[in-house]
Amino acid sequence: MPIIQSKKGIRLDKRVAKALDLPRSQARKLIKSGQIVIDQQICRDVGLNTQPNQLVKYGDKSLKVPQKCYIMLHKPTGYLSTQAQANHPSALTLLQGVSSSELHFAGRLDIDTTGLLLISNDGQWSHRVTAPAKKQAKCYRVVLADNISSTQKQQIEHGIRLKDSDKLTRPTKVEVVAAKLIGSI
Repeated sequence: MPIIQSKKGIRLDKRVAKALDLPRSQARKLIKSGQIVIDQQICRDVGLNTQPNQLVKYGDKSLKVPQKCYIMLHKPTGYLSTQAQANHPSALTLLQGVSSSELHFAGRLDIDTTGLLLISNDGQWSHRVTAPAKKQAKCYRVVLADNISSTQKQQIEHGIRLKDSDKLTRPTKVEVVAAKLIGSI
């Protein structure tokens, strides 16, 4: 699993909060009270932009820059692409050796659907790849229980209303690959 560390700086309050697993409000109190040291100097500026190579300490503990994490996971049936609910585990439970407390899914798959899930702790990246306004192309391959009719194909291409939404899906291209197999872009 590749982990990419940000080359940009990170606000001191965010760095302290993440490193110590605190709410940002508590991190700000620590900083303002002079308990955070940067390169052997006490710092009280909560908004200071710290760099990865700077030594930030709380007592004897070094506070590392949080690393960005990007994971691809093939979700089997029976798992949710959200947090766990009664009787259904989250696909995050399939990740071994990875702390999932900061992770979220970039997109969703139904409980009975298998396929690729993108998981990250990078909210800006997730927004870029999933936000409808970004118009990021996605490709799906779907195996159907029954053959798709030309009317159903046209409906999907023009947009359909999902059960939990008031809006139609965006128009798409549908290619019938085989009798019960379609692809969508």
